[in-house]
Amino acid sequence: MISSLKRLPLSVIIGLMFMLLCAISFEWSKSELRSRLGHLCYDPRISIQDCYISYYKTIAQHDGTNAALIELHAHLKSDDRFNANCHEAMHAIGRSAFHEFGSIAEAYARADYSCWGGYLHGVVEASMSRKKLSDLSAETLRTMCDSVKTAGETSFMHFSCVHGIGHALMYIGHNDLPNILLRCDDLGDEWESRQCANGAFMENTLADSDHPSHFQPKDDLNFPCSVVRDKDKDVCYQVQSKFILDHFKWNFSKAFNFCSTLSTERFRSLCAQGLGAGVSVYTAYDPKAIYGICSGSDGNLPDECLYGALTDLEGKTGTINSGSEVCQYAPEAKQASCMDIRNRAHAAFPGATKNSEGWSQ
Repeated sequence: MISSLKRLPLSVIIGLMFMLLCAISFEWSKSELRSRLGHLCYDPRISIQDCYISYYKTIAQHDGTNAALIELHAHLKSDDRFNANCHEAMHAIGRSAFHEFGSIAEAYARADYSCWGGYLHGVVEASMSRKKLSDLSAETLRTMCDSVKTAGETSFMHFSCVHGIGHALMYIGHNDLPNILLRCDDLGDEWESRQCANGAFMENTLADSDHPSHFQPKDDLNFPCSVVRDKDKDVCYQVQSKFILDHFKWNFSKAFNFCSTLSTERFRSLCAQGLGAGVSVYTAYDPKAIYGICSGSDGNLPDECLYGALTDLEGKTGTINSGSEVCQYAPEAKQASCMDIRNRAHAAFPGATKNSEGWSQ
């Protein structure tokens, strides 16, 4: 090898050495960037969501989707704080995956269901990111997820695709929530329209100063649920939990009291389910703490809180066993009831995914 190099012109040897130094420098800069971003994401002056989005977007773009997913899963195992902030990071990886693989179907073929399907949502967002709302006909929206319906009409891939449409419509439609809910109707199917609306309401909770929404509550926690169409109120109250918990500074007792004041039993139940998902995240998925907080609420809210928490927990872990771990902390007289709630939460997940490796009994 060395003798071969000796026969090369000096200019070629210098060029090869320069390329090698650039490659070493590039790898070092990526490593340094990762270390610096990982440290800065817990700086209280910086938005933790934005920091993680930048972190995993950088890795996905430089090293590819698979490398970003490997690093994210290592991060999940080593840092409990990241669990509550991994969904938007997965969005960033999914957006990069769409550009890497070229289509929703190809990116979904490498799907990762962790962090509540954030990867899948990001793929759909990227597929729509360069479009205007006026460019998207009803036919385009109705057929956008056709390539991922083969696993079943209510597969987790199918759910995540139409849910992702709701996110993406809000993003490109400048968070004009009432108009986006009308566009969700263009999907035609009632189930698809509802999941699209769920994504739209969720995106409304994520809006910030860089991408503002006029449909976030200020002093009235019933807003925007009080002004949307009756058909959208159910989904709204289920997703309203983030605003409720932020308003009460994550005081669950006060949050449950708010849910109990809503006008109908259904709204009260859906509100408690949303709070249950918040309990799951707030406790860092600790089974004993989840059961303790949910069981402290009044009326029928404990059951609905548990349902929301166990649904969220299964969304994170991909297994019904996580719900069983929560139920072991129920008093003996309530064990059977808790397991019934666990089964109800498990049944809420689209059936086709139950047979995949990541979603098991």
